[in-house]
Amino acid sequence: MTPESKVKQMVKEVLKEYNVYYVMPLGQQYGKSGVPDFICCMNGYFFSIETKAGKNRTTIRQEQNMNQIMKSGGSVIVIDESGVGMFKHHLAEFFHTCSPATNHPRRSMYVKGGVEVSNEPFPDRSVPIKTGS
Repeated sequence: MTPESKVKQMVKEVLKEYNVYYVMPLGQQYGKSGVPDFICCMNGYFFSIETKAGKNRTTIRQEQNMNQIMKSGGSVIVIDESGVGMFKHHLAEFFHTCSPATNHPRRSMYVKGGVEVSNEPFPDRSVPIKTGS
């Protein structure tokens, strides 16, 4: 496991502990370069996380993407192995002091055939996975 992979693993554990929705975009030849390692949403607030290890720094392309995220109203976190504890502390503080965002006009929207059907949260359609025989 690379040093940066270890930082990503620590960040994942913190995000899971606070039930933060996150995805980790894959950097592929057809994807956008410089995309943060984690795209997250917590209590209606969007933030991204870029992980680094050791003396590694963000690239120019990563900084351009982070600036676009901030201009769009999102937050950006750059974290290395020494900052995971502080990140966890701030996330815990945010979790306990911020209620779900209420200033957004809608939390979700479902449009079918060009007509808005609902702006209520999507129903839980999860199905238990059968294991064994």
